[in-house]
Amino acid sequence: MTVKIYGLFITLLTLLNFAYAGSTTVNFSSELYPLQVNEQEVEHSLFSKVTELELAPGRHILKLKYNDLYELNYDEHEVIESNPFWVIVELTEEGDYQVLFQRPESVDLAKQFAKHPSASLQTPSGQAVELETLKFRPNLSQERPVTARELAPTASTPVAPPNDRPAKGISHPDAYSMLEFWWQQANDAQRAAFLEKIKGQ
Repeated sequence: MTVKIYGLFITLLTLLNFAYAGSTTVNFSSELYPLQVNEQEVEHSLFSKVTELELAPGRHILKLKYNDLYELNYDEHEVIESNPFWVIVELTEEGDYQVLFQRPESVDLAKQFAKHPSASLQTPSGQAVELETLKFRPNLSQERPVTARELAPTASTPVAPPNDRPAKGISHPDAYSMLEFWWQQANDAQRAAFLEKIKGQ
């Protein structure tokens, strides 16, 4: 009986390993986040943005957007956002990838960045790959142009079609959206009390 239970346990562990084998996670920031992966749109909720995607290894076409909030003074803010743009990523290793960008230090720089957004992809091994941003969805049915320039030289990889396995998104709360929503729900007295509480901190 003990041998059978042990054998069942080993079988379950093996199946779990197969289920998770060959998977990658692509992490985004709340300011630069995905709208679409290949043919699949990424759904964001009212209070949260999807900042993690579980994807199969291979090539994926991502539609991204930049959206950031800058504080102008104590009670005034400005939202800066870009038009959606496309990048092509090659996921050749298992593990965690990170989509990186240099966050602008001021509103004026953010407006410039929104007109010409840029990003890079950090691989699980720590290598940084600069991604070419495209205004329109690329057509990969033809031979594709070079869409990524690696910051550290590596051997070239064969061209593969985009991976159509569905992406699994993981969302995280967006504090600004939650604050904005509840601020609109509050009456004048509640808003005044809230502002007084902030001033007292």
